[in-house]
Amino acid sequence: MTSVSTERVDIPASGIVLKGILTRDTSLSNPNKLAVLLHPWSWLGGSMRDPVLACVAESLVEQGWTLIRYNTRGSGGSGGRGSFSGMSEGEDVVEVVKWGLHTVGDSVSRLLVGYSYGALIASLCPLIVNGVQVEHAFISYPLGVRGLLTFFKTAYYKSKILELVMNGRVFFVYGDRDEFTSLSSYETLLQELEAPDSGQIMGCLVEGANHFWAGDRMDEMLRELVVWLSRQKNLVEERGETSAA
Repeated sequence: MTSVSTERVDIPASGIVLKGILTRDTSLSNPNKLAVLLHPWSWLGGSMRDPVLACVAESLVEQGWTLIRYNTRGSGGSGGRGSFSGMSEGEDVVEVVKWGLHTVGDSVSRLLVGYSYGALIASLCPLIVNGVQVEHAFISYPLGVRGLLTFFKTAYYKSKILELVMNGRVFFVYGDRDEFTSLSSYETLLQELEAPDSGQIMGCLVEGANHFWAGDRMDEMLRELVVWLSRQKNLVEERGETSAA
């Protein structure tokens, strides 16, 4: 039986303190799956209590994941100031993952889930942190407004996505009614990323879904995420790896 515990935590990062929430299933004798969830742009009201992230968190904790959500710098009580480019936030997320690995202990699965602007910041976290591999899942990656959200560092953010795809496993889930990115833009991006010598990338279209996952489209998105994680588990077991599952 699931027994969920949620506690407020202070996470040191780059000389500041980030306010966060640690959620875990206390009924598990050996919790070994860690996920860090990143919220939409704080300058437009995004926070760790975003409703889409809350639904993702609920779904993942039911699958035995220990979760960290946090407010990015300069928002929701977190120290520092938000940057125009996202570079500082990218440094912070690496520190959050390191903190999570230390706090939760040994984990066989590590996952970053970024929603909207949070997907941009998640893409800045490298594949390897403290010698272990981290997988990446992007929900409603804001491709159409990437330049505006990153002070026009579009080429840099694209290069970070390519680095992840060439060596790891990446999941994109998006809707064909996204208000900020056209379906054709998503399709073009995925075609560019699906190189013969790349790692594993999965693009998942949820028909009828907008950027905010209203209605039953949310349920479909969560199912697709869980299915992808299950596939990663099978790959890990086949190859004898330690990765997201």
